[in-house]
Amino acid sequence: GGRRSAEEAGQPPVPAELYAKLKEESERYKRALGETRSLLRGAEAQISEWRTVIQDLTYSLETERL
Repeated sequence: GGRRSAEEAGQPPVPAELYAKLKEESERYKRALGETRSLLRGAEAQISEWRTVIQDLTYSLETERL
């Protein structure tokens, strides 16, 4: 029984086709999560940049008023 030894090797007792499909789905989610994380990092950097610009502008406006 070649099948029994495969199960003993720790492979899940799931039809190979379903297993492959689930694995593929899981990889896709991981990729999407990674992309989302890097987009968030980019957004955070952008926001922090804007904050600096706004602070500089605010400072400039306040000093001009004096």
